[in-house]
Amino acid sequence: MQEAGHPKRLKGQKKKGGKLLADLVKLAKIAISPALGEGLIAHECHSNQQKSTHFSVRDRVELRMLFRVAKEILMKFATSIALVAITCLAMFVASFAQQVRTDFNHRSAQVAPAAEHGTGETVTPNFEHAIPNIPGKSLVTQVVDYAPGGVSPSHKHAKSAFIYAYVVSGAIESQVNDGPKRVYRAGDSWFERPGSFHRVSRNASKTQPAKLLAVFVVDTNDKALTTPVE
Repeated sequence: MQEAGHPKRLKGQKKKGGKLLADLVKLAKIAISPALGEGLIAHECHSNQQKSTHFSVRDRVELRMLFRVAKEILMKFATSIALVAITCLAMFVASFAQQVRTDFNHRSAQVAPAAEHGTGETVTPNFEHAIPNIPGKSLVTQVVDYAPGGVSPSHKHAKSAFIYAYVVSGAIESQVNDGPKRVYRAGDSWFERPGSFHRVSRNASKTQPAKLLAVFVVDTNDKALTTPVE
């Protein structure tokens, strides 16, 4: 009797397991879509009515409650994921900014120190970097500080250099090639074509300092940017 009943119990367990799995699938579909859930409930009711069984009002209420709970859990999970993503993004941005500062400081340390070319004139390298979209060219900037009455010697720049000069403060007298002498004041600027001869460059004031920013677009291999001319 015990051996004969064993297959029946196994068959009953399989049937219960299949029903449980089917109910879990229905519940998952209900959690995903309220409209789909309503359709499943209606379909189940219609099917069960044919079998003289149906979902009770209590069953429907429980299903709706389960859907609300599942929805709340999903919302909390989504919020947690969003917070983690924002935190990771903030950490990445901070790390990237630190790397940029470190790289900038490293490059600045490699720039040559200030040098005096004339009387009362100090030239300080400010920036140097290859221009990515112009192969073989670099952008170089220098700050020229003039003491009162300071003077630069007549000079030429690298033959490949196109130069933009901007007066940061004070007043500077300049003459390029055979052009007229002119006094440029704070906010004024001029440019020099490649191969130009800078005849005059000096502080126009005997009592106030002056500052000039020189921007070079030059061949990367040209390292001697300024050569004095007797």
